[in-house]
Amino acid sequence: MQLSASEEAGAERIWEDQVSGMRNDRPDLTCLRGYVCRGDALMNWLLDRLNRSREHLLTLVGSLRGAGVKLRSFTESADTTTPGVRRTFHVFGGVDEFARTIATEATATEVANTCVAGRHLGRPGLGSDTIAAHAIDQAGTIRARIAPTVGISRSGVNRCLERAA
Repeated sequence: MQLSASEEAGAERIWEDQVSGMRNDRPDLTCLRGYVCRGDALMNWLLDRLNRSREHLLTLVGSLRGAGVKLRSFTESADTTTPGVRRTFHVFGGVDEFARTIATEATATEVANTCVAGRHLGRPGLGSDTIAAHAIDQAGTIRARIAPTVGISRSGVNRCLERAA
């Protein structure tokens, strides 16, 4: 959707970072900031796609505005050329940050409750499969044939045998 909207809006060039918006060291964002110049319009899908931290977003918006670059968000109909939208950035940023904090705290609470209840987080252990895989390996069977015999994946066999070694 993001790419289609950018192409439909007549984007001259599209940047796509593959790292979290929480990071400040995003290579494509750095290239983009060096590429845009006075009079350009930077368009994006959602403000939180550009930057997830309110402080960083406001800093970015301020530096773009200082360089004479407009910022437009497709879904939020935001255009930084108006004072009302600049105020809205503060509100959106605060609400987004609040929602992320709540989600992070809820996840941490659930992880703690799971540990207290004695449940295991992550992948289930291989248990007796480890012993079987090790025994079959000791008998000289090719590892590729151990996996179907024991009923686990080849990578599971390799993990079992690494642990047993």
